[in-house]
Amino acid sequence: MLRAVPFLLLMVLQDVTSMESISELMKKHPTWSFELESVESMVKKGTASLRKMHPEMEVTEEMVREKLRNHIEPGATHIIRKTGDTRWPTVVPQTFDIRDKYKECAHLFSDIDDEGACFTDAHVVVSAIATDRYCIFTNGTHKEKLSSEYHAGCSVFCTKSPNIWPAWKNAVRVGTPTGGKHQSNSGCLPYEHAPCKHTITQYISSPKHKHEMKLSKKDKVKPCDQEMPYDHDCATKCTNKKYKTPLEKDFKKFTTYYFTSTNEYQIRSEIFANGPVVSSIIMYSDLFDHKRGWYWKGGNTTVVAWDKYFKIIGWGKEEVGNQTLPYWLAVNSWDNWADGKIFKILRGVNYIWSEWVVTAGTYDPL
Repeated sequence: MLRAVPFLLLMVLQDVTSMESISELMKKHPTWSFELESVESMVKKGTASLRKMHPEMEVTEEMVREKLRNHIEPGATHIIRKTGDTRWPTVVPQTFDIRDKYKECAHLFSDIDDEGACFTDAHVVVSAIATDRYCIFTNGTHKEKLSSEYHAGCSVFCTKSPNIWPAWKNAVRVGTPTGGKHQSNSGCLPYEHAPCKHTITQYISSPKHKHEMKLSKKDKVKPCDQEMPYDHDCATKCTNKKYKTPLEKDFKKFTTYYFTSTNEYQIRSEIFANGPVVSSIIMYSDLFDHKRGWYWKGGNTTVVAWDKYFKIIGWGKEEVGNQTLPYWLAVNSWDNWADGKIFKILRGVNYIWSEWVVTAGTYDPL
């Protein structure tokens, strides 16, 4: 763990690490501990992990690099992981739901905006984390949602596959204004794109998958591939005319964003002390058919995308068959999915890469 770093090493790493340099992080957060991990090491470990997960596939290092491109700025040769914090508890509980710890923010923790027909799940999840952690930071006095629309419009194109790092970077450098759901007339920048039914044909266009797609009678929205995604310029003023605060005065800025450790105990410590975190899994075709409770990757499934982003709000253990299994309590961004957005995923084994690139941000005052 890094608490002091030689000056020469700091100079070398200044321009090659993702996010901020170690020197900046140590200055902002002297009570935290950090670890360096090289991108090349991540690629080699990730390739080995993916080959083990998919012996039927011809796995290449380029596949892993493609996944990393979603998380790490171009040109970075290392990432910095947070591995310690004096706020972390001495002992982490075996079962935890952050909605019970901060009841005044519970309705925010349980939700993420539906990204609609856009490929912006990374950015609506970053906005949800910004919302959650700002509510915690203000001791529950700020209960307004922060804007998914801002990051979907200013950090990425709606029509392209998402990279999460531009949203994090924007959330630190500029901040996130207020904004509610589609047509909510809440906050400065409500989300422009309507929720839709997320199906595999939004990502993979083929007659086979079109034929396999089935909509329930209870579905009240169109499939996403029948909605028109569109890009637009970054907002320069509030679109909600009833909102009185000007956009330039409405931003809430993260102090820092960071990668957590891959150690699940340390991830739990981070959530318990500071709030929900962003995670992602490889998105397989059977995710669209998930009904309730635990999500398990099926045996005969297709890789649809390298990342499906969600947030983790707690953990626990549960009897599954004749086993007691540990789980993460997670929240998806799709409104019209399963029995709700909450689901469980296996914890502690980096299940389908859920613990590999976990990120978060903090509003800690300097």
